[in-house]
Amino acid sequence: MVLELLAQGGNAIKHILLRKCNDVLQGGRFPRDWSELIFVMMPKSGDLRDAQNWRSVAILDVVCTMFAKMVHKRLLPYLDPQSSDEQMGFQTACGVDEALMALECMTGAWLEWHLPLWVPTVDLRKAFDTL
Repeated sequence: MVLELLAQGGNAIKHILLRKCNDVLQGGRFPRDWSELIFVMMPKSGDLRDAQNWRSVAILDVVCTMFAKMVHKRLLPYLDPQSSDEQMGFQTACGVDEALMALECMTGAWLEWHLPLWVPTVDLRKAFDTL
C-alpha cells in the first residue's frame, strides 16, 4: 500500500516526502516508526525442522529505506576518495566480483610458478546465520 501510494501519489506525495526528509535532516532525529524492524523467518532448503534451515530477514519501513539510500548517494562522492583500494566491496567501481577476479588471476600465477599461496577466507554461512 505504501509503495503504491509513493508510486502513484504524484507531486503532492513527493513534496510531503521531501518535507519529511528535510525535517529529519535538519532536526537530527529519526521518526520512531522508522527505527522499528519486523523480523520474519524465511525457510531455506532442507529439513525445515532443523533451525539452521531458516533465515531471519528484517523488514524495514519503505520511507526509511528511501531516505537511507538518498543520504548514502549524497555521501558517496565524499566517502569514495577516503576509502582505501583494499576495501573492494565498499567502493563504487570496484566490488566483490573484481576482488574474486584478482584472486583467481593471482592463484593461477602462483600455481604456474609453484609458489606457496596463503588465502584467508571467511565462512559467510557462520558469519551471517547467527543471532
